[in-house]
Amino acid sequence: REPNLAVKFSLGWVLSKLESPTQRDAGIRLLTSLEDSNYEHLDDVSYALAMAHTCSGDLEAAQAHVCRLLRICPGHSKGTDLHGRIRRKMEEKREQRQNAGIAIA
Repeated sequence: REPNLAVKFSLGWVLSKLESPTQRDAGIRLLTSLEDSNYEHLDDVSYALAMAHTCSGDLEAAQAHVCRLLRICPGHSKGTDLHGRIRRKMEEKREQRQNAGIAIA
């Protein structure tokens, strides 16, 4: 029997929002499996993956997924907002690393 992709998306989305790293990773795996399927809402999948990776602290992966989302759907307002948040967080991390290097020197 063919899996219901909408149910798979919903389960992945819910799991990806949980605080447990194990459950979040399971959600990310489910969502990732939809990227190469014929699921019709790839914009939702990309957004959900960008959010999940942002929450887990993997900003590079989050950036890749939000950029994919914005290529699929350039006017996606939540995607645009998330893209800005990810860029700010990446810049903050870069500044923290630079400041840590200065403090050590």
